[in-house]
Amino acid sequence: MDYYNGMRDRWNQSNNRSAYNGNRGNYNGNRGGYNSNQNQRPQYKKSAAKYSQIRNGRFEGLTIVNAYNVSKSKGLIKATVAPYKGSLKGDKVQIVESVNDKTGQIKEYIKMIAVVKYERSGVEKVIPCLMNMKTRVIVLDDLQMVITPNGTGQTRRGKTVTGYFGKYTRS
Repeated sequence: MDYYNGMRDRWNQSNNRSAYNGNRGNYNGNRGGYNSNQNQRPQYKKSAAKYSQIRNGRFEGLTIVNAYNVSKSKGLIKATVAPYKGSLKGDKVQIVESVNDKTGQIKEYIKMIAVVKYERSGVEKVIPCLMNMKTRVIVLDDLQMVITPNGTGQTRRGKTVTGYFGKYTRS
């Protein structure tokens, strides 16, 4: 019996097991515990935003944004953001300036209009918004969502996409 117990103990040690966890392996071992990589799925991007330059017409040279977001609760949400027609005075774009009271920093914005469509329900909303000229970030306050060019990843089909369209929290 002593020979058998000694051999069993050596086998358990070499296979990262003990008498307490039997054949299951421990949680840091190679048998599908908490830290195992075999149960992890790759994380896919569920939103994207594409920024494009308008090539012709009154708004030539300005930015138009197409974005989407996929969520379990709301389904597919598509947004198209374009310059607001009232933001042009003749051939010049009207820029809205905002001054931070504490730092004195001046931020420049352009007036935009967003058309947001919920594919599952068919509801379409038209929302006025502003785009920061420096960072190109668009905040949709009514929906508590933001569109930004930052962020890269791959979709489920393997297509590489950039940008982010999703929830934000105010701190």
